[in-house]
Amino acid sequence: MSRFTSIILLSLVCFLTVAAGQSIVGDKIAAYFRPYQTDRASLAPDGRHLAYSLHEGETVYVLIVDVDDPK
Repeated sequence: MSRFTSIILLSLVCFLTVAAGQSIVGDKIAAYFRPYQTDRASLAPDGRHLAYSLHEGETVYVLIVDVDDPK
């Protein structure tokens, strides 16, 4: 099988997979184009806490994390 034929077959398989809605690659690509979940972050003056915003739909949360114990 020539390289050209292999490329065409691979492209066809990828297209059919995307068309069937079973694309893992398509989901990974879509993740690059989704809106950012966070756009602001700030470290406390003492360096022990990190505060950042988290967008989930229409809601914005402000999270504060202890840098030494991020749980």
